[in-house]
Amino acid sequence: MFLSTLIYSLCTTYMPEDVNIYIIDFGSESLRVHEKFPQVGDIVFASERDKLLKLMGLIGDEIQSRKKLFADYNGEYKNYIKNSGKRIPLKVIIINNYDSFKESYSVLEETLIKYTREGERYGIIFIISATNSHSIYSKVERNFHNTFVLDMPDKSAYVDILGKIGNVYPAEFDGRGLFRKDEVYEFQTAQIC
Repeated sequence: MFLSTLIYSLCTTYMPEDVNIYIIDFGSESLRVHEKFPQVGDIVFASERDKLLKLMGLIGDEIQSRKKLFADYNGEYKNYIKNSGKRIPLKVIIINNYDSFKESYSVLEETLIKYTREGERYGIIFIISATNSHSIYSKVERNFHNTFVLDMPDKSAYVDILGKIGNVYPAEFDGRGLFRKDEVYEFQTAQIC
């Protein structure tokens, strides 16, 4: 629900010139509903090995291209957009069900660590979903600044993921969760229909 709402929100808020979305859906393939949006460059499913490898290669090529393009702008996407007078879309790479991705394509783990570490600087943002608190290796996890936690079967999992949360737990409603900014907050995600 969270990823679908996020994709829908990006596509209804930004033009394709501003944001391009690439989806790696190793879940129930429910994100397929977004494939007709012009902002969605492609969707890759678990059985599409060649397509996945091609996408990972394209991401690497894009990082290298942007390194050169942004060299005169302190090597950063934000500086380039602010000072060049040119537009280049933010690239959003979504990996749905990281557990399955990691199990099926462990050979790409080091590549993903590199891309998630370097990508943000060059306007390539990764969003990863996982089904449990220990799915994402710390080498990958440390490259992310924001963590949103939806319904967990055990309350201790919230602490495992977010650290000290005090006595804040999400109410038991679909789409309810927690995230940390300066403090821990409860949120409600919308469900598109």
